[in-house]
Amino acid sequence: MNFEKKLEQIGIFPEEKVKIDKKNEIAKSIAEKLCKNCEQLSELYNEIYMRIYNCDLYYAEIATQFNGVFYYYKNNSIYISREKQVDDYLMHEMIHYIQNFSKLGNKAKKIGLCRFEDYKILALGINEAIVQYITAKALGNELQRINVGNI
Repeated sequence: MNFEKKLEQIGIFPEEKVKIDKKNEIAKSIAEKLCKNCEQLSELYNEIYMRIYNCDLYYAEIATQFNGVFYYYKNNSIYISREKQVDDYLMHEMIHYIQNFSKLGNKAKKIGLCRFEDYKILALGINEAIVQYITAKALGNELQRINVGNI
């Protein structure tokens, strides 16, 4: 089954590639926020900008549970609704994109895995927590430490 059919099964209906000017706007905004608010990234603007600019970014009709943006690791592409602005959801998915280097070795790697013997869940575990932390920090949100019972 091709990527488009798999995407449609989960509620993502690709339309067209995002135009260069919009892609440039998104790449600049995200790279600026990451470099301004994450001290460790402050010297990496050009690398981050180029990585985002080279992302395969598509407009799509997207099921509501994805909040207007979806990163599909199998083809290393991001799908966004037409009205999507740079917000926590787009920033979050872009960070997943930036950290995935599976295309370099031509071997698909799943990120954000939480594994317990034979049991595994996508998008949970330490990777997801770190992406949420970096997203909040990049967007200038106040970071808080919360201790919850058994966690």
